[in-house]
Amino acid sequence: MTPAKAATAEQQKLALIGFNGVYALSNTANGFFSVDTNILVSSDRVTPRYVITLGVSLDGKSSNQATYSGSFDGRRLRQTSPG
Repeated sequence: MTPAKAATAEQQKLALIGFNGVYALSNTANGFFSVDTNILVSSDRVTPRYVITLGVSLDGKSSNQATYSGSFDGRRLRQTSPG
């Protein structure tokens, strides 16, 4: 994306919400990648707060979770911190 067309962090987060779900990893027997969205609504806030958690499991038994803190351009997801 060029800087003029770059989406704001909030727009990127809203676009990623559309991919909420669990996705099989084709290179492992039971592995998966997940996008989990929680919407927090509070009486003292005008707008809701969105929290997205990314998960990955290579064996389908144990997984690592990280709060989304990266960028998403509609095709490529980049996580900037390990969680």
